[in-house]
Amino acid sequence: MVGAAGGRSSQDRVERVFRDLPCFGRPVRLVWWKRRWRCRQVICAVRTWTETSAGISTRTVLTRRCGWEMCRQVGANARPVAQLAREFGVEWWTVMNAVIEHGTPLVEDSNRVGTVTTLGLDETSFLKANRRRHRVRGPGPPTHDRSGGRQRRQQHQGLACRSGPWVAASS
Repeated sequence: MVGAAGGRSSQDRVERVFRDLPCFGRPVRLVWWKRRWRCRQVICAVRTWTETSAGISTRTVLTRRCGWEMCRQVGANARPVAQLAREFGVEWWTVMNAVIEHGTPLVEDSNRVGTVTTLGLDETSFLKANRRRHRVRGPGPPTHDRSGGRQRRQQHQGLACRSGPWVAASS
């Protein structure tokens, strides 16, 4: 056990500076003098360690609440990452890492989207022209369908390999 039975002692302190949410329209920086501890016991597997806090992620320059707010600003308010980086005085990747850290669990949550009842196809991206085919009309009314209905059959075949009650509703 690390530092058990009085085996730990304070080795030194390390200054860490973190960005936090602005207060009264001014940028806020928090300074934390973290203690570095040393284990004096010979059998201790961990020789040194530093203090941790639930409000600050390891190896970051932002507080957790600042990271959550950046994620919310990018996700819910569609603000550019570069704009937030300038506003908080940090690098682009600092903001993006906060968005990834706090946003990934939100995106991967299977309960965030309800049950699919209807499937809509965006023909502009689904049937976009590329090297192999020229642009053709989407699944709408076949006014000038040059493919002879082939594209619509391909869409239905692509859906047929999927499972779920919404596939039957879209046929």
